[in-house]
Amino acid sequence: MDGLLLVARLVLAAIFLVAAATKLLNRQGTVAAVEAFGAPLAVAPAIAFVLPLAELAVAVALIPTRTAWLGSIGALVLLAVFMAAIGINLSLGRRPSCNCFGQLSSSPIGLRTLARNAVFAAIGLFIAVGGHGNAGTNLNDWLDGLSTANRIGLAAVIVGGVLVVTAWRVLYELLKQNGRLLARVEALEEAAAGMGFAPAPLQLPESPFGLAVGTPAPTFSLPDIKGNTISLENLLARGKPILLVFTNPNCLPCKEVQKNLLDRAGLPDRAWPVFISAGDAEESRAKLNMISGPTILVEENGTTVLEAYGAPGMPGAVLIDTDGKIATPLFAGTDDIAALADFLLAPSATGIPLLDQMPMLAGGNGHRAPGALYPGDSVPSIVLPNLEGETVDLAEITRGRRTMLIFWNTGCGFCQDMIPELKDWERKKPGDAPEIVLISAGSAEDLRETGFRSTALMDPTFSVSDRFGADGTPMAILIDEDGKVASGLATGAGPVLTLAR
Repeated sequence: MDGLLLVARLVLAAIFLVAAATKLLNRQGTVAAVEAFGAPLAVAPAIAFVLPLAELAVAVALIPTRTAWLGSIGALVLLAVFMAAIGINLSLGRRPSCNCFGQLSSSPIGLRTLARNAVFAAIGLFIAVGGHGNAGTNLNDWLDGLSTANRIGLAAVIVGGVLVVTAWRVLYELLKQNGRLLARVEALEEAAAGMGFAPAPLQLPESPFGLAVGTPAPTFSLPDIKGNTISLENLLARGKPILLVFTNPNCLPCKEVQKNLLDRAGLPDRAWPVFISAGDAEESRAKLNMISGPTILVEENGTTVLEAYGAPGMPGAVLIDTDGKIATPLFAGTDDIAALADFLLAPSATGIPLLDQMPMLAGGNGHRAPGALYPGDSVPSIVLPNLEGETVDLAEITRGRRTMLIFWNTGCGFCQDMIPELKDWERKKPGDAPEIVLISAGSAEDLRETGFRSTALMDPTFSVSDRFGADGTPMAILIDEDGKVASGLATGAGPVLTLAR
């Protein structure tokens, strides 16, 4: 029993120590997370300062035997507060990022977050009940009882763990730096294009996989992560080409492909991403539900659709044109799929034999959905209520100035997550930045509580969002000074904020 109590104390102390350290190292993210959970803006920085210090105090108290019981009580109190905050936000339909372990792990909250905290609370309860009066073996006594070989082994494990964490941190910073370099390269390319230096036309990569270009795409009918059955015919009814992506929730390259595609603002305007996830439905739902925007289907029993399209494995991707025909070979692997996405976004793309049948890529006007608005179209008179209940004409408020429409939903966890960054952008936006108009479904009261300075209009039935092709939230589109649609849709928090900048 004494040994179990020591192990439980060390495990819980390590958890709180990592949580405290990562929050202190990511102070800005901690403040944003506290605000996203609903704390008043005036006190959020103070809470973000005190919280990791309290976690650190709990971690330190759990190690010595004489203070371990008090440390376990402190851990239970903190975990109870965390679980209450998570439960309240989930009951309100909000899914802010927990930022529980800073940049090591920050994802939208859910039932798994509650379950994880419940496990931690169970460890704390075990120490509090079993260790009342005697919290187990003292760490110094235990270390004194180890042989020299065991001490060396323990030291090696600790050093190895520190090296792994350090290597992960270095890799994370390198990836961030790589992202910044890519952004600089894109900016230089845009500047060069503005001076008349046009890049060479992109060519579609070669691939030996998949069905012959021009053949009918194999039909399928699969449930999405909400349980709705969706067929290929349903998807084609959107009037857009389909970028069909084969993935798996436990496949690391698949996750890289998912992020890569979602970071490409404007891709859904060219070809709608549809992820077909193989494997357990619950796991797919839990891991892929964090993706906002694209359609996510689940093939729980086998890989029948993947095999029908001739994919050698996952990740894989193929383009289907608006007539339901195979428009490209099937590309496998992160690099080739990224090249396919770049090709689809390039205005100088060549090499698709069926390009003339794909108006969204070619820029033609065929296959347009009735009433839908495309780049170059003028925003018509659309009357919506603002937060005070007054009617506002969208055509009037977007004419004469650059405007960014953000399609929003107060019940969308992804929208909730980006509130701190969007409010920070509102406070610091440059003079040439577009004006923001939020077009939101959900509760007007919840939207009012966010404290946004920008114009907010209510669209409870998503009818206006649908006209602009916004099939999810958050999404955004630019309107120029003449009141015309001036960009494709940006999908997800990152691309929306990039478009704002």
